[in-house]
Amino acid sequence: MSPGRLQGCSRGVFGLTNWEPLRRPGESVTASQGEGARERASPGAKSAASQAPKPSSAPSKSRAPILAKFNYKKNPGSPLGAELNLKQGEKLVYLEVHADNEHWWLAENSDGEVGYVPAGYMMVLIHYSHSK
Repeated sequence: MSPGRLQGCSRGVFGLTNWEPLRRPGESVTASQGEGARERASPGAKSAASQAPKPSSAPSKSRAPILAKFNYKKNPGSPLGAELNLKQGEKLVYLEVHADNEHWWLAENSDGEVGYVPAGYMMVLIHYSHSK
């Protein structure tokens, strides 16, 4: 495989081309670190996400587009609150991380429904501008 972040494989499957973890919503990529690097704190320091204030109930300005990697059927009796059904390839908008469980994200689908989705089932979409 050629070097890079993601490479399209056959039959709609994405293949990783390196072992660098993908960024999560809210993590920024700095120019000095390059496109593939994530901001990291030293082992003893708190991360920037844990030092930032909790997001309000209003949607944030940095709403990140996310993509469902797998199908998911919502659990109507979930202790998290409302969950969303997912179909593989569906695009949603990331809103925030669940207050008690970082493995669940609050998201909005194309129909305007808001609910929690499993973070492991989602991929953050990055849009690159090709202006010169």
